[in-house]
Amino acid sequence: MEFSDITYLILAFAGGIIGASLGGLNAFVLCGISCVVGTVYGMITGDQSFNEAITWGPFLSPHITFSGAVAAAAFATKKNRLDSGRNITTPLISHSDLSIILVAGSFGLLGELLLRGIDFIPMIGEYPATNSISLALIISAFIVRLTFGKTGLTGPVQGNRWETDPNTEWSPWSLPLWQVIVLGLAFALPAAYINQALPGSTGIVFGFAAVSLILFQTGAKIPVSHHIVLAAEYGTVMTGNLWWGVCFGLIAALFAEISARLFLNHGDTHIDPPAMALVAVYTIIPILGLTGLF
Repeated sequence: MEFSDITYLILAFAGGIIGASLGGLNAFVLCGISCVVGTVYGMITGDQSFNEAITWGPFLSPHITFSGAVAAAAFATKKNRLDSGRNITTPLISHSDLSIILVAGSFGLLGELLLRGIDFIPMIGEYPATNSISLALIISAFIVRLTFGKTGLTGPVQGNRWETDPNTEWSPWSLPLWQVIVLGLAFALPAAYINQALPGSTGIVFGFAAVSLILFQTGAKIPVSHHIVLAAEYGTVMTGNLWWGVCFGLIAALFAEISARLFLNHGDTHIDPPAMALVAVYTIIPILGLTGLF
């Protein structure tokens, strides 16, 4: 179904409200469920409209719903209505505060406008220049930090930024470094294999990994892996090589940890490490593609 630009932007405003109302993490889990359904539907029928309209559309796509939730959480914290601007799990409709909902909608709309601007970036050779959804989400999160936060983009540091602190680390049970590497390889391998074994399945393992975060919401200390498996899927399909896919999945795992230390761990609003990792991997691949390495 096609909509006029103004109608779609109104839908994006509604999507930001939905994301904040459900809670950012809950909305992302629904995106994962939709991605699994839409990818299977596309594999069977060859029709990608399900994912285009729903998974990556105005009501579930992270650049709209998750961005709206991140902004609303930061604004609610500034108003002393929430415990932390990094809280992406609490459904904010419970506060019955119109201003919080309007901020969520505004950043949902902003996320869509950012995406449209990013889509003007020219291709790099045969490859898209980056992951436009993740980049829109990150730019929106930077704006949220500078608008509603107090710590600046990188946050104040007592001591060494690169030392881990369980009190601030985004996923402390995934550390130390050897464990990040092992988890990166463990999730990237099956994702790359499935992508080769089931042509057209790109996104299905990502969907399962996103759905697994419902366990995270219940307090289970599970690894966050959706960026790892999506990088592996994308790397495999872009290069045609399973081992390149595994390599990019590992890069995503490591880059998420670097991003957490740079932007999240010492900040007071949420800047998403997996999204940062996907921006990095989706930018590295086309640059390396120019060299003929693949």
